Amino acid sequence: MRKTLILIVFITIYGLTTYGAKLQRTQLFPSTMRLQPSDDIKDPHIKYQFTQVKEWAMKLQQFLDTTFRKVAEIPFNQSESLTVADSGNANAEFSITHHLGRTPNGFIITKSDKACSVYDSGTSWTTSLIYLKCDAANTALTLSVF
Repeated sequence: MRKTLILIVFITIYGLTTYGAKLQRTQLFPSTMRLQPSDDIKDPHIKYQFTQVKEWAMKLQQFLDTTFRKVAEIPFNQSESLTVADSGNANAEFSITHHLGRTPNGFIITKSDKACSVYDSGTSWTTSLIYLKCDAANTALTLSVF
């Protein structure tokens, strides 16, 4: 559906240029003001169509700005890779220092030298430390903390 909408926009803009609308470039992407009709467009239908496309493009730009801003705020996009050389004894709590500047929301195991499960130890995490347990002794881990 998105490809269809993009195709319709391009066909409409192409149609505007084909039927005598002179378009000029005024700003670079991502501004929706990139294409503006010249003052010498006489056909009111073409001016109306151009205005409709421009309004739609402005609404789309606002939607994309809002969406990408929200995606950038997702904790997965604000993560830190941490390495644990040795987790210690099996099922014993160990702590890891992080530099997120906030209390993390979770973690993902990205690398392990043994088959194991890593889980929250139950101790509250802080803005500089997380506390975990591993069911296998002396495991080297790499975690993505977010």
